[in-house]
Amino acid sequence: MQHTLEGNDKLLISGLFYTPSESDIVVIQSPKINDGKAIVKRVIATAGQTVYIDEKGTVSVYNPDGSGGVLNEEDGSLGYTV
Repeated sequence: MQHTLEGNDKLLISGLFYTPSESDIVVIQSPKINDGKAIVKRVIATAGQTVYIDEKGTVSVYNPDGSGGVLNEEDGSLGYTV
């Protein structure tokens, strides 16, 4: 998967009135993880969706109606349209 962010890239972060969507980049912070430092992640599923990771590490995302599929590992996009 290609990196979306490279060294010295800058982010403008706002948490006001925001609901994450698929493929968004989010910043989370937890005192129990990473010594309280910010963690930058990409959203691969949202409320109601199910993430399945098989024994080979293949990641799939499914909607409540059963549609969905394998996450495209090359660019981080989903292999289907939500």
